This record gives sequence, structure tokens and C-alpha cells, in this order.
Amino acid sequence: MAEQNDKQFNIYPLKLWIISIGIVAPIILGLFTTINNFSNLGKNNSIGVIFIFILFGLLFSIPTFLVSIILFKILFEKSISTIVIKVLINLIGISGVIITFRIMEFNDYGNTYALIYSFSIIVSSFFVSIKHRNKF
Repeated sequence: MAEQNDKQFNIYPLKLWIISIGIVAPIILGLFTTINNFSNLGKNNSIGVIFIFILFGLLFSIPTFLVSIILFKILFEKSISTIVIKVLINLIGISGVIITFRIMEFNDYGNTYALIYSFSIIVSSFFVSIKHRNKF
């Protein structure tokens, strides 16, 4: 029973990853491109472009996601405060976004996209909670 509860608590990185890349970032990208009528997204009024961003966002973020899982497991086992865990996981995620866009040498809008994805991590972390097993 305790093992099942541990698995329930250890899904924070997965929830954050899916919500930030699969939901929040596409919404922010859509709003940003609509407001600024910018980049290939603004020129191509196709929802398919957003799905491509979701797919490649999930694929390219797998290494950062794995690092986040390892860090979360270590911090969670040490009963570190949830605020500290969230800040550290966010910093790892943001660093991963910046590194990924630098490695890919994305077009002129790479910095903007990196900022949007970084902001989506921060926003998403407000919607996902961490529950420690000793706080029942």
C-alpha cells in the first residue's frame, strides 16, 4: 500500500511536463502569434503547426524530463520543502529549454520560443501540486 502511495506522489514531473508542453505552451504560442502576427505560425493559420510544436516539444524535452525525474526523486525522498522542489525543477526545465534552443540554432525566433516555453513551465507549476506522504 505504501509503495502505491509513493508512485502516486512521484508523478509531479510527468504532470508538469505534459501540462507545460502539451497545453500551456501551445496556448501561449497561439495567443502570442495571434497578437503579434509573427513567425511561421502567424502566416500559416493551421492548427497542425501547433501539434508539430507539441510533438517536437515533447521529443526534444525528454532529456530534461529525465533529469527532472531523477532530481525530483532525490529531493522528494529527502523530504525537501515543496517550494524548493518546484523552484529547482523549474530551473532545470528552463535551463533545458534554453540549452535545447541553443543546440538546435533555431531560427530568428528561437529566443522568443525559449521564453514562451520557459514561461509555460512557470505557469504550469502553479497548477500542479506536490503532496508529501508525511502530510496527511
